[in-house]
Amino acid sequence: MVRSPGHPVRVMTRVWEARPEPPGSVLVRSGTPLGLLAVVHDLDAEPTWREEWIESALAAILAEVVGRRLVSIAMPLLGTKHGALEPARFMRLLGRALAEGVPSDAALRQIWVVRDKEPAAEILAALEGAGGDEPARRRDGRPPAGEGT
Repeated sequence: MVRSPGHPVRVMTRVWEARPEPPGSVLVRSGTPLGLLAVVHDLDAEPTWREEWIESALAAILAEVVGRRLVSIAMPLLGTKHGALEPARFMRLLGRALAEGVPSDAALRQIWVVRDKEPAAEILAALEGAGGDEPARRRDGRPPAGEGT
């Protein structure tokens, strides 16, 4: 069932009174599934995104993940759709954020990287280059094309 946002006057009042969240922050929306909304754009700035905002948002997301003992998360490639960040660069930022912000005893075991039209081969190559212990795998668990049988 789709919830109505309410009377148009109330909706416009909420929009008018809304205050922007600082870039690099994360909003937590409770529910199932839990929503972690990264703020990586400032529409008053040019360009609207900055790499340091994406780094800050990744750190904040991972702090929430560790604090809530989440086992798996799905994450889009922040800054690649409405910004000019290359998918491979995002994956390197994510790898660094994981290394710096997730202790070895954390519950996190899986990150589902949600891509739009970004080339999967580029993303997998960036994962391989991140120096992880385990090779990148496709969703079906098989190695990337051209590797193994």
